[in-house]
Amino acid sequence: MKIKIQSFKIQPERSIILNNLQGDIHYTDSFKVMFVNKCDFSIDYLTALLFASDPKWVKFLLNLRDLMVKPFGLKSGLIPESASLDKSIRYAPGDRLVLFPVIDRSESEIVMAEDDKHLYFRSSLLIQDTSDRYLQAAYLTTIVQFRNIWGKIYFAIVRPFHRLIMKEMLANFVEALT
Repeated sequence: MKIKIQSFKIQPERSIILNNLQGDIHYTDSFKVMFVNKCDFSIDYLTALLFASDPKWVKFLLNLRDLMVKPFGLKSGLIPESASLDKSIRYAPGDRLVLFPVIDRSESEIVMAEDDKHLYFRSSLLIQDTSDRYLQAAYLTTIVQFRNIWGKIYFAIVRPFHRLIMKEMLANFVEALT
């Protein structure tokens, strides 16, 4: 089955990812995919499932990245397997969701952030209802602010992979729900 993923330059309206953001935004993207949510899963479970939906090649790249950036004091994290996820999970601001701490949330969106030495990174998953009772839209949004030249260099290397990873994660996320 071909999964259609739309790409946007900015996040959708009603998104909370921009709350309390200060300074210039140097990079942003947002990807949208439609999915069926017959079980009415929570935003918490859907966000955890999204991160557990990384393909093997992405997990390999993240492990390689963690190994390469560890000497520079940059943060890393472990990605869970989707089968081990608790459907009743609930994240509060300050909780760590796989790779990133949760900084803001609503019943339809979870915003995660990482504040490293070189850049400030925000990502959110926003779920919006449609006119179809079971069909929902998932928006995966990223915002990056560079703190110094190293942030620009780091993201220049990561950026092509970032877009591929986001699209692949959304496709795997939809497949995990079917």
